[in-house]
Amino acid sequence: MHWLWLHGPQGEVVRVNALFDRGAMVRAMCSLIFEKVKHHFHGQAKPSSQLLRMVNGIVIQSQAVWKGMLELKGIHIEGEFKVFNSGGGWKFLFGKPLLRHFQAVHDFNTDMVSIRSEGQTAILHSNNVQMTLTAPTGSSLRSNVEQ
Repeated sequence: MHWLWLHGPQGEVVRVNALFDRGAMVRAMCSLIFEKVKHHFHGQAKPSSQLLRMVNGIVIQSQAVWKGMLELKGIHIEGEFKVFNSGGGWKFLFGKPLLRHFQAVHDFNTDMVSIRSEGQTAILHSNNVQMTLTAPTGSSLRSNVEQ
């Protein structure tokens, strides 16, 4: 998760927490978030009738498409995203098309992502939380999960 800035045509900036997913083949904002911020975009969003197939096989219609300036950690690019209801799964899905656009490279040893555009480079540090699963003394993990 990283903050993505969306620049409106009159200097407005909308910040949204973006979920990075290199397996997602779309870049998208949840329609619930879009409804709260669309007044900042002054014509950058257009209606869309494109159909999108979700990972579970369901097909839904994109409600809008936005085009404009995106900023991530000081790196600016012209880009676009679709708008549809995520069902509360995420606010903004930063999928493979945007990762390519930002020329993202993931170093799995350090769990850092470098992005670049027009000679600029920035490093994104993972926000993942390492969790260790341990069973309390005197009980098995199986019985704890069943409880």
